[in-house]
Amino acid sequence: MKRNLVLVALFLFGLTFATSAWAQVAFQMSTQPRNVRVEGENEAVGASTLAATSAGLISVNSTLTITFAAGSIATNITNVPTVGYTLAGVSASAACNGAAIGANISNCVAPTTGNTLTITFAAFGPTAVGDNIVVSGVRVNANAAGLGATISATASSTVPAGAHPITFFITNSGPVASVMASTTVTVTKATGGILTCVASNSGTFTVGIAENFNQAFTTAAEETAFGAAPAGGATVPTELVVSFTGLPKGVTIQLIDAGAGASATSGTLSASVTPAVNGTAGAAGAITLGVLGAVQPLGLTTAAASTVTFTVAVTAAAVTGSNQFFTLDFVASTAANITPGPVSESAVVTLTSTATAANSDAPLFVANTQGSGLAFGISDCVTNLLFPWVTFNSGMGYDTGIAIANTTTDPFVAGGAVAQAGACTLYGYPTTTPSAPAVGTAVTYTTPSVPSGATWAQAISTISAFTGGFSGYIIAICGFQNGHGFAQISDFLGTNGAVSQGYKALVIPSPALSSRNAANAGKGEGLLE
Repeated sequence: MKRNLVLVALFLFGLTFATSAWAQVAFQMSTQPRNVRVEGENEAVGASTLAATSAGLISVNSTLTITFAAGSIATNITNVPTVGYTLAGVSASAACNGAAIGANISNCVAPTTGNTLTITFAAFGPTAVGDNIVVSGVRVNANAAGLGATISATASSTVPAGAHPITFFITNSGPVASVMASTTVTVTKATGGILTCVASNSGTFTVGIAENFNQAFTTAAEETAFGAAPAGGATVPTELVVSFTGLPKGVTIQLIDAGAGASATSGTLSASVTPAVNGTAGAAGAITLGVLGAVQPLGLTTAAASTVTFTVAVTAAAVTGSNQFFTLDFVASTAANITPGPVSESAVVTLTSTATAANSDAPLFVANTQGSGLAFGISDCVTNLLFPWVTFNSGMGYDTGIAIANTTTDPFVAGGAVAQAGACTLYGYPTTTPSAPAVGTAVTYTTPSVPSGATWAQAISTISAFTGGFSGYIIAICGFQNGHGFAQISDFLGTNGAVSQGYKALVIPSPALSSRNAANAGKGEGLLE
């Protein structure tokens, strides 16, 4: 009886041994997610690890496929990743570029036109619990996934006919990246503006660019650490471009100072800056952000209507700690009269690099705007005055005197006016009276140049354009700022019933800065007078 029990036990032991010896291994998948930039077309995602949870054999020509997607959206692999393994006591690591890796992977393929990486095994075993396969340095098109998406890696397998399947313990999927907005941009506009008629400057305006997550700013070294050496040349850093477009001829923009902020554990944030006009670079300079006053002024003057850019290339950034930020201080100025007229100038920030499709392990970005804001204004030296009711009617005995003061000479030391001179053009719009021109047809007259500190005054009856009679409103456009007007309507026949009434002219803010049309509710509330 005991002999039979021993034989049964030996039989069961042998069956168990044979089953375990020929069963294929089971894997548990784990991932290391990281934040990536939504503008990125080849963002480095976290590593995926398949750890053996049981011993077994992997049959020759069995495959493991890792697929990268955000839900139903494929996120194509854009580079050559790295695959490393420890299986059956053997370790190896190499690029997944269509060739064998060590003795136990006969082929590894990661086509850049798809979102799957496929490993084909050579025969080996048995594996031990804890043996693993690690896929790292994978870059994908995060922009295709979209802002807020979670990119996941999902493992699947195939085996030859008759072989035991490769199984997955608990899960075969996990997140490798969260697609994030890269930066927050703030623009603090200048307290003053440029005048078109005199040399002037805008005061200082500041552009702030802050990381929304650590490593949104990356250096060349950091980008190399995320993946294999670039296929097309040296790895290039993240760059931030501050642009000013549509500037009139003769405007100079200078970067005059810079600062940075982050936690004490963040390390240094520094950069090099290259200014350019319409793409033609000027002298570049290196700056250490966080050291105020460390910037030698870098500036360019526009030779025609132009776009001026300042490209900030990150040369040192933090890999740990709090999010970092730049503050870039600029000033705009002109040394001479400029044209055209009013402009509201914005600073626009984009995220970019000098990478091309050949730089498969460097940051590559779609066209994007990180943020923008009003930086400064360019104002014509103009005052727009409205006289709502002006009349000259010799038969009725009415006339109107108009006075316009050029107050660009004043006693104020701080914040005083800039002396200017210019003529005023009067545009008269009459009502429907028999002696008046048609409604909507302006009667015009241009005064002599009014010096700074002087006042022009004249009766409508003495202006040739109005001597035939006029009743309506007049808009006066004067070639100087800080103009003010007054009108006096009188019964010039001097009868006992004579009347006289005066009023101040209304100042109309520049329509180029604040439209008077219906879309703006006709308010005409401008940025600059």
